[in-house]
Amino acid sequence: MHSAHKSDPSFRVDLHVHTRHSRLSFPGLNARDCYASPWNVYRQARQRGMSLVTFTDHDTIDGCKELLDRSGPLEDFFISEEVSVSDTRSGNRFHVSVFDIDEKHHAEIQKLSQDARELAGYLTQEGIPASVNHMGTSLVSRKGSLDDLLEILAAFPLIETRNGAQSAESNRVAERVAATLDHHGRQLGRIGGSDAHTLRRVGWTWTRAKAHDRSSFLACLATGKVECEGMDARLHPIVRDVYEVVGSYYHD
Repeated sequence: MHSAHKSDPSFRVDLHVHTRHSRLSFPGLNARDCYASPWNVYRQARQRGMSLVTFTDHDTIDGCKELLDRSGPLEDFFISEEVSVSDTRSGNRFHVSVFDIDEKHHAEIQKLSQDARELAGYLTQEGIPASVNHMGTSLVSRKGSLDDLLEILAAFPLIETRNGAQSAESNRVAERVAATLDHHGRQLGRIGGSDAHTLRRVGWTWTRAKAHDRSSFLACLATGKVECEGMDARLHPIVRDVYEVVGSYYHD
């Protein structure tokens, strides 16, 4: 759907994509929330014009490892994951994507995921870009005061303000949160991603940066010099995704 232009000096990356290694956390239900193979997701992203590819499976980097085990090192790929994070002080729970990590980082991140402040400190120490995702949805469990929530968000360098699986209004909520932090002197970089759980929407929403290779893109991401582009959620593709995932579950 979105083809790259040779004259375009910027890089586009869908920073929120799942593979079959993502799993739902429903008690007693050993279900995946995506059934697409890592190789097919990678190939689809590249065909849709993404300059680089990464996967953000829930609390695992196994999809990234499967791809690299199959293909060997890839100059257009980096390892990421979407982490389920809790704040012990306020009771807030939310999802944070961490980008360009390795197996050692993954292990430590999972250890710290139940303490948002400790996790944020570790990510800052290691120079790992991290984004708080889909703030305008019920996927974020908000407890305590708004000030508590804003304090936690301010500890992370990025916020997802365009999620391709969320409505335009939900994404506007995330942007208003980011603008509130801007007003208080804490500017967050805005990122976007499709949050695709099937191949259909991979690369429909992305993050753009003025970059020429993986290193320069990641440097822009780390400093927040990025912008988000692409589509908000559209009803029919989302409904088709849900039916496809449910059908794959019963087939599996």
